[in-house]
Amino acid sequence: MQLKYATGFLAFCTLSAVAGPLTKRRELDVWVPNITSPTSDTVWHIGDRVNVTWDTSDAPVQISNGASVLLNVHGRPAEDVPKLAQDFDLRAGFVEVTVPDVSPGTDYSITLFGDSGNTGENFAIVA
Repeated sequence: MQLKYATGFLAFCTLSAVAGPLTKRRELDVWVPNITSPTSDTVWHIGDRVNVTWDTSDAPVQISNGASVLLNVHGRPAEDVPKLAQDFDLRAGFVEVTVPDVSPGTDYSITLFGDSGNTGENFAIVA
């Protein structure tokens, strides 16, 4: 007898959930701008101020997330290196950053975060 009541209660809950008002999910604006600098020909010098740039020609009107730039080494976020930049306007198409004091190498890349995250080409950092 208890199974009969449990089954009825479960059916009631299911119908209530389905029959209840549905709220429209907020549409997410996903934009993955093409990173134009640094490229594979780029060489950054430790301590210099440099620009990270991207194409804004197809930028959406609404960009919902704060922006940031991370430095990667060997395809992973560089350890002990804070974000190179954060809380800037993605519509600007560039942000100036200071090249951190890292081991020189040719397997560095940046990831640009905003509505999504995208990683640019590998480039070099020298002393």
